[in-house]
Amino acid sequence: MPVCWLPTLRFRLRSSAPLQPLSAPTPTGFFLPIADMRSAVVAVATATLCVMMVHAGVKPQKDFNLQRFAGRWYRVGLAYDSPSFAPYRDKIKASMGFIAALPNGNVNLTMWDATPAGCVVKTYHYEKTPVAGQFTYFSTRHNMVKDITVVDTNYTDYALVLKHKVFHREYTQVALYGRAQRVHNDVIQRFKAFAISRGFPKESILTPPPADNCPAAAAASG
Repeated sequence: MPVCWLPTLRFRLRSSAPLQPLSAPTPTGFFLPIADMRSAVVAVATATLCVMMVHAGVKPQKDFNLQRFAGRWYRVGLAYDSPSFAPYRDKIKASMGFIAALPNGNVNLTMWDATPAGCVVKTYHYEKTPVAGQFTYFSTRHNMVKDITVVDTNYTDYALVLKHKVFHREYTQVALYGRAQRVHNDVIQRFKAFAISRGFPKESILTPPPADNCPAAAAASG
């Protein structure tokens, strides 16, 4: 698990004018001295940068092989802390995806998601980057380009994938994929540990049950 060290911050104010001992009120009604307020602002900024650096430093699977990675996968784990997603955590089911490797190194992904209204099919186009195992795609939902990193996979059983490395609650996800709808417990524990190390709270880390109302996926998997 990566560790970030926050430096001890010291300030010395030099001014011929009298020091102003008080600044803006805190939520509790007290006031922070100017130096303390500046320290707090810098500490928050440093902590935010630290989190971003931790995520940005994630490396893809060594010697990633797209041809071996292609084929059918089930999303059997998801870490997602978006406030808009939180009310639906207990309703999510394991979804199925099919990865088609293109000759130019790009990827077409088709996902079958089980919803109360039925089976919803979505398609995505991932573009390769100079780094094997890393891709980008344009999210129409969020109107932005996101990055995809295959962090760890043995190709035959599981894959751990990070979406949007620079941490943002609304955009960043960690997903666990399996070649079957169930994976070994040690893989699940590895997925949970990785998600926690990325800053996700435990309640946002899900291992949804298999879907039973997605005939399109069942037909495709047959």
